[in-house]
Order: sequence, then C-alpha cells, then structure tokens
Amino acid sequence: MGQNTKTVTDATFADEVLQADGPVLVDFWAEWCGPCKMVSPMGQNTKTVTDATFADEVLQADGPVLVDFWAEWCGPCKMVSPVLDEIAGEYPDKITVAKVNIDENPSIARDYQIMSIPTMSVFDKGRVVKSIIGARPKAAILKELSDFI
Repeated sequence: MGQNTKTVTDATFADEVLQADGPVLVDFWAEWCGPCKMVSPMGQNTKTVTDATFADEVLQADGPVLVDFWAEWCGPCKMVSPVLDEIAGEYPDKITVAKVNIDENPSIARDYQIMSIPTMSVFDKGRVVKSIIGARPKAAILKELSDFI
C-alpha cells in the first residue's frame, strides 16, 4: 500500500469515508482479483529509479538489485508489479527491487537495450547478471532469483 493510502474496514468505514472532511477515493478490491492488482499503485517495498539516480542506486549498490523496466501503458507490467513488491517485502536483506519507467527514463532503457517489457534485470557489482523477459508468475520469478535470495 502506498504512503498516501490507508486500509478501511467495515468497522472504520463510516468514520474514515462517510464522515471525512473532503473527498475520499475508495478502491474496493480483493487479494484474489487479478484485474485489481493491475491497477494497484506502485508498491511500498520497491523503489523508483531514474536516469539521474540509476548509477548510485543500482550500479553502486552493495548487493543485488532487480530492476523492473516497465511503462504505464503495459498491461503485463502492471500484473508483475504487485508480485515484485511482495518479493521485495519478503527478501529485503537479500535483494533490492527497483522500478524504471522506460518512457520517463529512456536513457537507461537505451543503454541496456531494453526491447521488450516487462524486462527484469538483476544487477550485481555494476553489471547485469540475469535478465527475465516477460510477465511470469511469482513462483517462476522466485526460481529465476534463487541464486540471489
């Protein structure tokens, strides 16, 4: 869940939503709902990396960094996003998960010849050591990352 969001339950709905001082956007969703996950916001366990921060946050990182190259218009990218957030939350001491929006940061995508998205590249000691191209279920991504987590 993002930093500007909160969970509302049956018990708190009236106070949090119905009696709020201003407008409240309520997202009704379920954990099992695939389309719900496609529109969910950026995860709380991943970090956003830009052209300006890529060298410091990825290439000079102390441990492995999984970089998710994605775009807002990419449906499969939105399907993978919550899975990567879960992985980042489950293995915070083993791997960092960073996200690069290729439309907003074209230099990185060009430098690493990203031709298809989602592409998830593991960087370690400043170089790509593994690439995963295309949306995959969590179990398949974890298997690909087994050397790092």
